[in-house]
Amino acid sequence: MERSPNEPNDELSEALLNNETKERLNRCLEDGRMILSDQDLELGNCCELANWMQENAASVKEVTLLWTGDNNTGPEILVYLANRGLSKWRNLVQLELATIFPKRHPGVLVSTAGAVITIEAILKALSKDQTPFLQRFQLEGKNMQRANIQVIIEALVEHLPNVTTLGITRKELVAIAPFLLLSDKSLCLIVSRNDEVSKGGGVRFNRCLKSLDLVHCGIDNVQCMALAECLKEVGTSLTQLDLGGNGIGDEGAEALGAALSTSRESLDFLSLPDNDIGDKGVAALARAISTNHRSLKHLDLSANGIGDEGGVALAHGLSTSHESLQSLNLSHNHIVMQGLEALAAAIGTNHTLLETLHLAGNQMQSGGARELAKVIRNHKSLTELNLHDNRIDSWGASALAEMLARNSALKILRLYGNARMTEQDFMSFGHAMKHNRILERLELGYRW
Repeated sequence: MERSPNEPNDELSEALLNNETKERLNRCLEDGRMILSDQDLELGNCCELANWMQENAASVKEVTLLWTGDNNTGPEILVYLANRGLSKWRNLVQLELATIFPKRHPGVLVSTAGAVITIEAILKALSKDQTPFLQRFQLEGKNMQRANIQVIIEALVEHLPNVTTLGITRKELVAIAPFLLLSDKSLCLIVSRNDEVSKGGGVRFNRCLKSLDLVHCGIDNVQCMALAECLKEVGTSLTQLDLGGNGIGDEGAEALGAALSTSRESLDFLSLPDNDIGDKGVAALARAISTNHRSLKHLDLSANGIGDEGGVALAHGLSTSHESLQSLNLSHNHIVMQGLEALAAAIGTNHTLLETLHLAGNQMQSGGARELAKVIRNHKSLTELNLHDNRIDSWGASALAEMLARNSALKILRLYGNARMTEQDFMSFGHAMKHNRILERLELGYRW
């Protein structure tokens, strides 16, 4: 008769955890995170381990199960632990399954099919009734196929509908599906990085998608255009979009801007740092912001190639956002004078809720610094201003010091890396501080 994976054999029942494993598991209780590998299961000591897990069910909120297949333990052991141990962890909020399938060991215990069956069984054991607070599921694997990922997603949706986020981190999986997101019990997104993307076959959406995070997924301009087409077709309800660290360029940004113009709801979070976006791309995004995203609260376009022309276009777009913007990051671009003047005017007249402004590394020099000082002097909500590495000299420093003496809201001011400032300039800031009781942090000098 075939033995159920829920019942260990005699060898498993008699085996005990070694002292090293016990010490490591007990340390897990301190930070609330447990990492368990099949290599910890010498001769299948999972009975004592399951008992330990039951005894400490209230202490651990994050669990990583690593199945390497490097010893003689079969996948049924992890299923047993899920049924006997993890299923008692009602406070569990995150589960990561790190499944590795080495090519040198095809088939047998480390087969992809066996892994999928194992993961399905684990998800079934951790049903919503057993782990009501489980919200994040992280899958890290190797040599898995699209069909197997789909099976896992369907099992996750069926057994753990409370999970709202699914993450995939391994580069091998990124090549198949860099991001999968669950929302309202439905599979929202699969984006492929092969030729199917350009045909639209690698992308699937449903209209309930609220948050899309594709940071550092290697998305180029062509893939971003395909992604934008899908967003445009379904008219998503996105409120948060993060595509940082890719390479979408101006073409991708223009396509994205056109897609965002069709959204049913306004974004409140848009993050596109380090994407090779220039003036044309940011102009397209600015048009989308001005027409369809007037409730935008957080905008990050740092580390791109935006110049004065793009700064002016962005300022025009932000001028119609109904004073909603709270955080703006344009650090490490090429916005110098004309763009800064336009942005300063938009911030001063329209954005009375702005709390954080990052303009570091733009080489604005003193002219731009003085324009900002005029606006910020009487700004009531700005609490953090970052102007480091901007070639600001004494002329700009004097205006900023005068602003600081009169401002009643700013708490953090970063001015380090402006090597043209002198000791006399630093003294002027010290004098300004005598009239300012609000500022908590002032960073001066060549490097902080």
